[in-house]
Amino acid sequence: MIRPSGDGAEPGAEIMAQVRGMKVAASRSPGRGEPVYRGRRIAVVVPAYNEEDLIGETLSGIPDYVARVYAVDDGSTDRTGEIIEDYAQRDQRIVPIHHNPNRGVGAAITTGYLQAVEDGMDIAAVMAGDNQMDPAYLPDLLDPIIDGRADYTKGN
Repeated sequence: MIRPSGDGAEPGAEIMAQVRGMKVAASRSPGRGEPVYRGRRIAVVVPAYNEEDLIGETLSGIPDYVARVYAVDDGSTDRTGEIIEDYAQRDQRIVPIHHNPNRGVGAAITTGYLQAVEDGMDIAAVMAGDNQMDPAYLPDLLDPIIDGRADYTKGN
Protein backbone atom coordinates (compact mmCIF):
# COMPACT_ATOMS: atom_id res chain seq x y z
CA MET A 1 0.00 0.00 0.00
CA ILE A 2 1.31 3.43 -0.90
CA ARG A 3 0.97 5.89 1.92
CA PRO A 4 1.26 9.53 0.86
CA SER A 5 2.00 11.71 3.86
CA GLY A 6 2.09 15.06 2.08
CA ASP A 7 4.66 16.49 4.46
CA GLY A 8 7.64 16.43 2.08
CA ALA A 9 9.06 19.61 0.61
CA GLU A 10 8.90 18.24 -2.94
CA PRO A 11 5.37 17.15 -3.93
CA GLY A 12 5.27 13.49 -4.89
CA ALA A 13 8.90 12.75 -3.94
CA GLU A 14 7.92 10.33 -1.17
CA ILE A 15 5.42 8.53 -3.41
CA MET A 16 7.90 8.21 -6.28
CA ALA A 17 10.47 6.76 -3.88
CA GLN A 18 7.93 4.10 -2.89
CA VAL A 19 7.15 3.32 -6.55
CA ARG A 20 10.82 2.85 -7.40
CA GLY A 21 10.99 0.18 -4.70
CA MET A 22 7.93 -1.73 -5.93
CA LYS A 23 8.07 -5.05 -7.67
CA VAL A 24 5.20 -5.23 -10.14
CA ALA A 25 4.34 -8.05 -12.53
CA ALA A 26 4.36 -6.96 -16.16
CA SER A 27 0.80 -8.16 -16.53
CA ARG A 28 -1.25 -10.53 -14.44
CA SER A 29 -3.71 -12.95 -15.90
CA PRO A 30 -7.22 -11.72 -15.18
CA GLY A 31 -8.90 -13.54 -12.33
CA ARG A 32 -11.85 -15.73 -13.08
CA GLY A 33 -14.88 -13.53 -13.65
CA GLU A 34 -12.84 -10.34 -13.32
CA PRO A 35 -13.81 -7.64 -15.82
CA VAL A 36 -11.41 -7.14 -18.72
CA TYR A 37 -11.30 -5.06 -21.88
CA ARG A 38 -9.63 -6.81 -24.81
CA GLY A 39 -7.78 -9.07 -22.36
CA ARG A 40 -6.48 -6.18 -20.22
CA ARG A 41 -7.25 -5.21 -16.63
CA ILE A 42 -8.40 -1.60 -16.81
CA ALA A 43 -8.37 0.82 -13.90
CA VAL A 44 -10.10 4.18 -13.72
CA VAL A 45 -8.83 6.82 -11.31
CA VAL A 46 -11.51 9.27 -10.20
CA PRO A 47 -10.10 12.32 -8.40
CA ALA A 48 -12.85 14.14 -6.51
CA TYR A 49 -12.96 17.27 -4.38
CA ASN A 50 -16.34 18.50 -3.11
CA GLU A 51 -18.28 16.62 -5.79
CA GLU A 52 -21.21 15.34 -3.72
CA ASP A 53 -23.69 16.34 -6.45
CA LEU A 54 -21.91 14.47 -9.28
CA ILE A 55 -19.66 11.74 -7.85
CA GLY A 56 -22.47 9.17 -7.70
CA GLU A 57 -23.39 9.67 -11.34
CA THR A 58 -19.69 9.47 -12.26
CA LEU A 59 -19.14 6.19 -10.41
CA SER A 60 -22.34 4.58 -11.63
CA GLY A 61 -21.45 5.43 -15.25
CA ILE A 62 -18.13 3.59 -15.33
CA PRO A 63 -18.34 0.71 -17.82
CA ASP A 64 -18.63 -2.89 -16.63
CA TYR A 65 -15.35 -3.88 -18.33
CA VAL A 66 -13.35 -1.73 -15.87
CA ALA A 67 -11.72 -3.97 -13.24
CA ARG A 68 -10.98 -1.29 -10.58
CA VAL A 69 -12.15 2.21 -9.84
CA TYR A 70 -9.86 4.19 -7.55
CA ALA A 71 -12.13 6.92 -6.22
CA VAL A 72 -9.88 9.46 -4.50
CA ASP A 73 -11.66 11.84 -2.13
CA ASP A 74 -9.13 14.65 -1.96
CA GLY A 75 -9.99 16.07 1.45
CA SER A 76 -13.54 17.11 0.54
CA THR A 77 -15.51 19.14 3.07
CA ASP A 78 -18.87 17.94 1.76
CA ARG A 79 -20.31 14.39 1.55
CA THR A 80 -18.08 13.23 -1.34
CA GLY A 81 -16.17 10.74 0.82
CA GLU A 82 -19.37 9.27 2.30
CA ILE A 83 -20.89 8.84 -1.15
CA ILE A 84 -17.76 7.10 -2.42
CA GLU A 85 -17.87 4.73 0.57
CA ASP A 86 -21.55 4.01 -0.10
CA TYR A 87 -20.88 3.17 -3.75
CA ALA A 88 -17.94 0.97 -2.73
CA GLN A 89 -20.33 -1.09 -0.58
CA ARG A 90 -22.47 -1.73 -3.68
CA ASP A 91 -19.72 -2.16 -6.29
CA GLN A 92 -16.68 -4.26 -5.34
CA ARG A 93 -14.64 -2.66 -8.14
CA ILE A 94 -14.63 0.70 -6.31
CA VAL A 95 -11.62 1.27 -4.06
CA PRO A 96 -12.12 4.34 -1.85
CA ILE A 97 -9.01 6.38 -1.11
CA HIS A 98 -9.08 9.43 1.16
CA HIS A 99 -6.63 12.32 1.35
CA ASN A 100 -6.72 14.47 4.43
CA PRO A 101 -6.07 17.32 3.99
CA ASN A 102 -6.70 18.27 0.37
CA ARG A 103 -3.54 17.75 -1.71
CA GLY A 104 -4.73 18.81 -5.16
CA VAL A 105 -5.92 17.01 -8.25
CA GLY A 106 -2.39 16.02 -9.35
CA ALA A 107 -1.72 14.27 -6.05
CA ALA A 108 -5.12 12.56 -6.19
CA ILE A 109 -4.39 11.23 -9.68
CA THR A 110 -0.89 10.14 -8.64
CA THR A 111 -2.25 8.26 -5.63
CA GLY A 112 -4.75 6.44 -7.86
CA TYR A 113 -2.11 5.60 -10.47
CA LEU A 114 0.24 4.25 -7.83
CA GLN A 115 -2.46 2.03 -6.34
CA ALA A 116 -3.26 0.75 -9.84
CA VAL A 117 0.41 -0.15 -10.33
CA GLU A 118 0.52 -1.86 -6.96
CA ASP A 119 -2.61 -3.85 -7.83
CA GLY A 120 -1.14 -4.98 -11.16
CA MET A 121 -3.58 -3.17 -13.43
CA ASP A 122 -2.55 -3.15 -17.10
CA ILE A 123 -3.87 0.30 -18.04
CA ALA A 124 -5.10 3.21 -15.93
CA ALA A 125 -7.32 6.04 -17.16
CA VAL A 126 -8.56 9.16 -15.39
CA MET A 127 -12.17 10.30 -15.26
CA ALA A 128 -12.88 13.42 -13.20
CA GLY A 129 -15.35 13.14 -10.33
CA ASP A 130 -17.54 15.91 -11.76
CA ASN A 131 -18.92 13.62 -14.50
CA GLN A 132 -17.50 15.78 -17.30
CA MET A 133 -16.04 12.79 -19.15
CA ASP A 134 -18.31 10.55 -21.19
CA PRO A 135 -17.33 6.92 -20.49
CA ALA A 136 -18.42 5.98 -24.02
CA TYR A 137 -15.11 7.47 -25.23
CA LEU A 138 -12.95 5.28 -22.99
CA PRO A 139 -12.32 2.66 -25.72
CA ASP A 140 -11.00 5.44 -27.99
CA LEU A 141 -8.30 6.04 -25.37
CA LEU A 142 -7.62 2.38 -24.57
CA ASP A 143 -7.46 0.91 -28.09
CA PRO A 144 -4.31 2.76 -29.29
CA ILE A 145 -2.47 1.58 -26.17
CA ILE A 146 -3.63 -2.03 -26.50
CA ASP A 147 -2.82 -2.01 -30.23
CA GLY A 148 0.73 -0.79 -29.48
CA ARG A 149 0.25 2.49 -31.37
CA ALA A 150 0.65 4.65 -28.24
CA ASP A 151 2.05 4.46 -24.74
CA TYR A 152 -0.25 7.22 -23.46
CA THR A 153 -3.46 8.82 -24.71
CA LYS A 154 -5.37 11.90 -23.63
CA GLY A 155 -8.80 13.20 -24.54
CA ASN A 156 -9.99 16.76 -24.55
